[in-house]
Amino acid sequence: MSAYEDGRFAESARYVRAYPAELPVLGDLLPSIMTPVLVMNAEHDELVPPSNGVYLHDRLPNSRLVSFDSGHFSWEQAAAAYGATVARWLNEEHAKVAEA
Repeated sequence: MSAYEDGRFAESARYVRAYPAELPVLGDLLPSIMTPVLVMNAEHDELVPPSNGVYLHDRLPNSRLVSFDSGHFSWEQAAAAYGATVARWLNEEHAKVAEA
């Protein structure tokens, strides 16, 4: 909780709300990023619309998109699925995405 004191939560939310305007600026650069990327969405996210993750996944050539049936805090609200997804990505999938 202390991490969000003194208006830091509002500042974080402002940053995220700027994504729709700022993502198109980066859109032309995304296809040149060859690093494997795991894009994780929360279907019921109160702060970040799932369309942002879809936007990234559609433009990053070496990405995988995973959606969780959760709100913004997927690592807490869908902990088992989140943990399994990250473990699978780190242990196997990132290499397969990079090779494709």
